[in-house]
Amino acid sequence: MSRKLDTSGFTLLEILVSMLLLAVTLVGGMALYHNAERIMALMVHKKVAMELANEKMEAVRNSSYGSLSDGVSQDFGLKVSGLNAGRVTTVSIPDPNKDVKEVRVAVNWKEAGQKIDKTVELVSYVAK
Repeated sequence: MSRKLDTSGFTLLEILVSMLLLAVTLVGGMALYHNAERIMALMVHKKVAMELANEKMEAVRNSSYGSLSDGVSQDFGLKVSGLNAGRVTTVSIPDPNKDVKEVRVAVNWKEAGQKIDKTVELVSYVAK
């Protein structure tokens, strides 16, 4: 009496191939999620840095020409929404023949896991 082999079901090779495909898909999805999360954090930090720069620039715009002294002022240790930043304000006279002062406000911060500082800078001019 001969028996018929049951050929329904999956072979070990088919199961291994499907597990490999599943693993590759999951790893790719996790990498995509991680990158999206990092980019979202960077965008939030840029927005906060712009707000810090704009806050200082508005204070400068509300000042008179004479009250702006040439030089550099620095604010370090600014902490807003989890962002630890520094702000540098530079007032200079680009052309001594004109009554115009250039004001630059730069906000610097470091992203987690990054070696290079990120910077946002605003430039404005104040005339007599």
